[in-house]
Amino acid sequence: MSDPISPALQPAGAAPPQAIAGPLAALRYTIAQFAGAIAAVQVMALLIGVPYRHAKVNFVVPAPGPMGAGVAWVAEFLMTGVLMFVVLMIANRKALEKWAPLIVGVILAVYLAVETPLSGMSLNPARTFGSTFAAGEWEHYWIYLTAPTAGALLATELYRIFQKRHLGGASVPAPADGGK
Repeated sequence: MSDPISPALQPAGAAPPQAIAGPLAALRYTIAQFAGAIAAVQVMALLIGVPYRHAKVNFVVPAPGPMGAGVAWVAEFLMTGVLMFVVLMIANRKALEKWAPLIVGVILAVYLAVETPLSGMSLNPARTFGSTFAAGEWEHYWIYLTAPTAGALLATELYRIFQKRHLGGASVPAPADGGK
């Protein structure tokens, strides 16, 4: 799971408490995601070499399309938010679990076609951090840090409201450790 999605699953009631048990565990998990992204980019640079560093590829750093940074931010926000909401719906419905790979795969395929020209298609602040760190290009990183995170958090809150209003009135349980 991408880092803005995974920590949001627990408060939304879709991840087991042992998966992300409170803020400290979520912080460790997020640090591991960022460290893993840096390591992955370095391994790819070693394996692929010069083509991976080439200006046209540039360590696969996403960049806003011709419509600009604002459109890129909105695209990342919406795409991550929709994906998060769908993941929460699937994770909490036994009947949909078996369809999860197909549903998420179709969403990602559509995103590749639609979002890539708008924002470069990140959906994951950690993945983008690894590429940005290697390339040393920080100008647009704010887009890929804030938009997916905000989209995932908003989707989590919307899901909690949806679940409370439309699924028997029960609210989503709080983390087992009380969020500590």
